[in-house]
Amino acid sequence: MTLQTIFRLFLGLCLLATLSCAQIQKSPSAITNRAFDSELKFPQLSSKIAFVSHPDWLALTLDYTGFAELYRKINQRQALPLKNRGEAHITILTPTEFKSFQGQIPMSEIESLFQERIKNATFEIVCVGKGKLKSPSDLQTFFVVVKSHDLLQIRQAIKQLANKHKVGSEFNPDEFYPHITIGFTERDLHLADAVRKDQSSCLPQE
Repeated sequence: MTLQTIFRLFLGLCLLATLSCAQIQKSPSAITNRAFDSELKFPQLSSKIAFVSHPDWLALTLDYTGFAELYRKINQRQALPLKNRGEAHITILTPTEFKSFQGQIPMSEIESLFQERIKNATFEIVCVGKGKLKSPSDLQTFFVVVKSHDLLQIRQAIKQLANKHKVGSEFNPDEFYPHITIGFTERDLHLADAVRKDQSSCLPQE
């Protein structure tokens, strides 16, 4: 095998790798679950949404338009009517996690440091997920499971900040299940309810 042939093979492998990465990074514009209408379009993920401040939690705020339509479609298929909050967001830092900082890191400081990174963060839609809690009543919650390396990196940077202040030892930045809540029967369900909002919660395709 000549050196020229080896070089051509190398270039071919590089091209295949580049195309594969591009396909992985491309965010889908529709839900993967055919059970909930594969043609349902989401808002453009690149659209700029104003940063919304919260006193004890941190989030990426999203355009609600497409998610309102998803809520309507899921609600039509449920025996029980679902409630919603009329907005869409991905929680980055929960109130419980923020409380672990023992008041040593004000939310204003966290927002000042990470606001621009949050607004420019990207994510990938994985599927529509469902969580259930049978006791004491049949509680249900529906959400969109997402993946975001950008948001995970922000959590890891917040952990570094907490370490400098010597607080938040129980805060685990890698225990992160990013999602967009769509609707619920009585209240939203979380990890404390044994509901893990990751790929394992995806509804089956039909």
